[in-house]
Amino acid sequence: AAGRIQVCSSRTGAVLREWVGDAPGILLGSVLAEVGALDGDGWPEIAAGVPAANGPAGSNAGAVWILDLRSGAVRAVLDGAVGGGRFGAAIAGAGDVDQDGARDLVIGSPGVPAGGRVDLRYGPDFLASDRFAGPVSGSGFGSAVAILPDRNGDGSWDLLVGAPIEQLGQGRAYSYE
Repeated sequence: AAGRIQVCSSRTGAVLREWVGDAPGILLGSVLAEVGALDGDGWPEIAAGVPAANGPAGSNAGAVWILDLRSGAVRAVLDGAVGGGRFGAAIAGAGDVDQDGARDLVIGSPGVPAGGRVDLRYGPDFLASDRFAGPVSGSGFGSAVAILPDRNGDGSWDLLVGAPIEQLGQGRAYSYE
């Protein structure tokens, strides 16, 4: 299946919005994150992971679709930069990291060769980014991402990245402050 995302009324169960994957097996909606009202209309947009999407970088490069809840449009498609990278396998809303007034997004690419990768993408267009590379090849670094409250008192968010295959499958989590 290509994947399907439905937004339904909590009162009636009626389908209010629906997005369907554009190719078999792309895994649309395998992970979702709310990213705020990017266009200022008061309705939040949703980032949807499409980690098995084929794109300009090759097969299974992955993608993230930015979905507009008000209009039902696909506002943007962010393509993975590495074939097999599975960009969009993990997503987390990151608040406003760069303090420009727009919400930011953390996106995992656990299939990137040489250890996986996590991109911190800056809103509202999510084109500019900072990258965190996995230190161990084949670790699955970027399979899970989470934003944590400031734990060291420096006034900024902290990032937690999962690498479930590292240490002979025992897994490891990396913290960035």
